[in-house]
Amino acid sequence: MKWASLTVGVAAALTMAIGGCGASHRPAQLTMQMRPAPPLPTKTCILEARRYGYSLPGAESICAAGGGRNWYHAVLTNRGPGAYPACEATGLDTHGKTIFNGQLLFLFGGIPAGLFAPGHRSVTFDWYLPEKTRGAVASYAAACAVNANSPT
Repeated sequence: MKWASLTVGVAAALTMAIGGCGASHRPAQLTMQMRPAPPLPTKTCILEARRYGYSLPGAESICAAGGGRNWYHAVLTNRGPGAYPACEATGLDTHGKTIFNGQLLFLFGGIPAGLFAPGHRSVTFDWYLPEKTRGAVASYAAACAVNANSPT
């Protein structure tokens, strides 16, 4: 009786381990590459925000909020169907110290949902971190997933 339950337990554990390994080898639907970038000039930033449907005062407001923050250039790649991304990033200084770690906000992508990533395409953009940091970011690492709270 003990051997039977042990065998069932081992078989279940192996099934879960094999199933889990298979799932972890699939490429992520959303990936993002980031690098430090200079701030967009105000007029360029406003034009970008307007392209996503912002009014002139709204565009001016979100662009002004980027003053004094670290900006980045990003390439967001979607390998699946269209989706709203939820991304987190870590920003490191020149000494490898973490000076930013948190969720990225893609407010320029429109209200209420933010940036939409079309299926099987890449979106390139420049934007800023959601908070000020102590010092300049020298490198970034990012991880993205499909936003479970999106309007679609």
